[in-house]
Amino acid sequence: MQSDRACIDQLADCMMVPRESVVPAALRMVADLKDERKRIESMTARLNESMAESLLAKAEDVSGLKLIVHQAQEGEDVLSLITTLISRPGVIAVVGAAEPSVKLIVGRSQDVSMDARPVLKEIMKQVGGGGGGKPDLAQGGGGDPSKVPQALAAASGIVRAAAASQ
Repeated sequence: MQSDRACIDQLADCMMVPRESVVPAALRMVADLKDERKRIESMTARLNESMAESLLAKAEDVSGLKLIVHQAQEGEDVLSLITTLISRPGVIAVVGAAEPSVKLIVGRSQDVSMDARPVLKEIMKQVGGGGGGKPDLAQGGGGDPSKVPQALAAASGIVRAAAASQ
């Protein structure tokens, strides 16, 4: 009981509430945390939409398809961004991040027939990592983070070759 009491007193101190208010305060904090997570998810979705529009406006044309190659910056959610991009028709996207660790994703819209897996494997050779996935979305990681820009620079040629062989 003394241990439980000490734990509750410590929680009350951390939460800056009287010990009898620890449970209601904790419930409020959990509800606030859920609300903030929803708000962050909504803001991330809007940011991804805006980023996708910007990237699509600068997309390279590859056999009538839009090719997007992008190095994600700190704070960008690579998977969420690529999912937003490939939700549009006629898109092939390669998005990579070097920090905090190497992450490369190759995705394509449902109306594009190219297999993303061999494209990812070729790109990952540049950084020394590995990966796999599905024909429409393949993910890789590992390897040398300093080589991500080099790998993304090679991505356009690799995608062009893959698209030409379809």
